Amino acid sequence: MVREKIDGKWLLSGGWADVNTSLSESASRDCFKEAGALVRPKRIIAVHLANKRNNHLFPYTIYKIFVECELIKSRFKENTETLEAGFFDADNLPELSIHRNTAGQINICSEAKKCKVFEAIFD
Repeated sequence: MVREKIDGKWLLSGGWADVNTSLSESASRDCFKEAGALVRPKRIIAVHLANKRNNHLFPYTIYKIFVECELIKSRFKENTETLEAGFFDADNLPELSIHRNTAGQINICSEAKKCKVFEAIFD
């Protein structure tokens, strides 16, 4: 997880998809840019409509796509978006930026990691 400069709260790395960039490329880029984590995306865990699941109403449609990634190596570097990166148990989460990720969404990711076979959850 990373701690955002905007509100000082924690969330899973993520961001907007760039034009002509795959989901895998976007997930890898944002993990590295925000957390200093070199990852290999493995599978989609969930696709959520932000206005339905998060504490923020957007005037447009945003889908939050949760991707399980294999961590290759990690070394946080100061950047323009995040203050720090860390690992937390799903039962002991720091203060979350809930309009970005909820405890329920993080728990889904935690449960999926325990399962070799996991059916993606979507709205």
